Amino acid sequence: MASPPPRRELTEGERSEVIGMRKGGMSYAAIGRDLDVNRETVRKVWNYYETTGERKPPLWPGRPTILQEHDRRVIKRHVTKNREGRRTSLTDITEKFNLNVCVDTLAKEFNKLGLYHQIAWKKPYLSEHQQAKRLQFAKDCESFKFDKWTRVIYSDEMGIQMGSNDCKV
Repeated sequence: MASPPPRRELTEGERSEVIGMRKGGMSYAAIGRDLDVNRETVRKVWNYYETTGERKPPLWPGRPTILQEHDRRVIKRHVTKNREGRRTSLTDITEKFNLNVCVDTLAKEFNKLGLYHQIAWKKPYLSEHQQAKRLQFAKDCESFKFDKWTRVIYSDEMGIQMGSNDCKV
């Protein structure tokens, strides 16, 4: 026996076709064969249309979120307030604010708030002398045209260490 096809939601266009064909007098089985849909699905679409007059049922509400809006505001304020808040681990946040949620759930909530886990890179230290030289170079090159910039070669004398997280904050 062949396995049934995977389940999927009918599009609004397919639902309209089912309703139109049924209004035209076609049987559930004939509509199912024409549209490659189970006849019971066709019957359910028609019955829903007849009882409510709507083509598509409302979206399922789904499982309610664990965190309330107040909790989201509090954890966002804590994390965005200062550097120490950004470095707080998710486990510490759940303990500090007495949240009964999984660490993965908290991470998903941060993503919904637009806060993603990213590691900042250290910027190389520039002394005042180096800053002054860079500013002078920028002022000297302010009038360069495109053809002159194509002849400029940059070299970066910064040391790079492979296989280490030394450049991360």
